[in-house]
Amino acid sequence: MSFNLITFPKQSEIIVDHNNVKQTKLAILAYIVEQFCQEKRAIRELMPLYRKFVHHYMLSRTTYHIQSSYLITLVKSLPNLVESNRCQIRYYPFVQYDWYTFYHKLKLTDWQDKHISTEIIYNNRLNLMRDYDIRNKNELHNILKRTRHLSCEVPIHFERRPHLIIGEGNLREQVVTLYRELHPTTRSHFGEVYNELYGVASHTLQFNYLKGLPFQ
Repeated sequence: MSFNLITFPKQSEIIVDHNNVKQTKLAILAYIVEQFCQEKRAIRELMPLYRKFVHHYMLSRTTYHIQSSYLITLVKSLPNLVESNRCQIRYYPFVQYDWYTFYHKLKLTDWQDKHISTEIIYNNRLNLMRDYDIRNKNELHNILKRTRHLSCEVPIHFERRPHLIIGEGNLREQVVTLYRELHPTTRSHFGEVYNELYGVASHTLQFNYLKGLPFQ
C-alpha cells in the first residue's frame, strides 16, 4: 500500500491521486475504504492504513488520533460501505444505484407480515442481487437498513442480522399456522419446511414458540 505525493491547495483539503480529501477523520477513513476495501476486509485492518495516512501526510497525531475501540463506530457511520458479518466491510457506492427500481423488483410484499431471514429474499432474487452487487444475506440486511428510507413503502423491522420482519408479524402465530398446515409432522420435517419458507432454521426459534406443539 502506498500514497502518492500531495499538495495542499486549501488548508482543509489534501489532494491524493487527483482526489480531494477533506482533513477530517471521517473523510480520510472514507477515502481509505474506497481505495483499499474493494473486497471484504475486517475493520480492524483499517487502523494501520489510517495511521500510515496520517504519518505520510504529516497530519497532527494528536488531532487525528483514533482509539481502536472507537474505530468500529466511526467506520460503520460512513456512507460508502456495506457491512457483512463479524465487523467486516467493503466499499459500496450506494449513490450509483437506483433504489426505487430495487425495491420495486424486490417485492417485499411477497413476505408481508412475516418474520424471515434475508437469506430467503436473497435466494429468491438472485438476479437482482447480482445487478446490485449484493454478495450475501448479511450484506442485504445491511443494505436494506441503509436504503429503506429512500424508496421502501413496506415497513421493515430489523432484528439481529440476518433476521427482520416485513410489515407486522406475529412469530408465534406464524409458527402455529405452519404447524397446523403440516400436522401431523415430525420436528425435522417442520424445520425443513420452515427454513424453506422463511430462511430461518427452526432450531434458532425460541423454545416458547414451539412449546405445546406435539411432533411425531
